[in-house]
Amino acid sequence: MFKQDKQCGFCCLPIPDFKGAGAFGCANCYTAFSDLLNAQTQQCQKGSVHRGRAPVSWLKKRIIESDLRKIEKDYIRCLAEQNYEKADYLKKMMYKLRVAILP
Repeated sequence: MFKQDKQCGFCCLPIPDFKGAGAFGCANCYTAFSDLLNAQTQQCQKGSVHRGRAPVSWLKKRIIESDLRKIEKDYIRCLAEQNYEKADYLKKMMYKLRVAILP
């Protein structure tokens, strides 16, 4: 799998020192010990891709809040331009989005 005498080409940190300390010597160690990292990651996780720590419901709420801010700006602009038909449509959209993010 990987050689025990392998070391980082930049800081010369050997694998035994990394295993003992549990920390790298420099940023280049990630590349030098990538085979070791991949093997360890697959043993303790489902995959090697970080999916984030935020719950999906929280992310959806943040997206809706962002959309709501954009629609509010358009709503104010439509009122200033006296485009009441579009402003009414945007007002209804804002109501639906606010209902969607209520607890």
